[in-house]
Amino acid sequence: MTPLRTRLEITGLLLGICLFIFFTPFLMGRTQPNIEAAVQQNMAFLDEMVNKYMEKHQGRPPLTLTELYQNARSEKYNKTVFNPLLKNGGDINNEAIAVKYPPDVFARINKDYTNPEYTGKTGYYTDGTSYAIYGHIQKGALLKKDGKALIYGNFKLP
Repeated sequence: MTPLRTRLEITGLLLGICLFIFFTPFLMGRTQPNIEAAVQQNMAFLDEMVNKYMEKHQGRPPLTLTELYQNARSEKYNKTVFNPLLKNGGDINNEAIAVKYPPDVFARINKDYTNPEYTGKTGYYTDGTSYAIYGHIQKGALLKKDGKALIYGNFKLP
């Protein structure tokens, strides 16, 4: 009786492992659209903040996220966002949530750009007259729509 019980336990364990392996992609796939929606929402939120800032500053975008944060604080509008992958929230000037790209990084951004440092973060760049906002999903890959990197802002790429 013991060998039969052991065989049933092993069979049950193997069946459980097989089911787990089979259903994992389905469960993971359901979270992907939620992560992408959250990243895009952060992009839209940052875009709205920049536009409010520009209304008060003769159409000039903020040079830093700290400058944007200080304006949001003084004008009393929301400045808090959430990183859906790192599962943390905070103000827009928190580098775990949003980052300002250095010029050399921004120059390298294309639809295939990936940097694990930016996982779940919203990226911002300005040259002082125009601005661009990108969103990063798993492994720091850019959020894409129709195969192209999704970009918010008024920055014109060459």
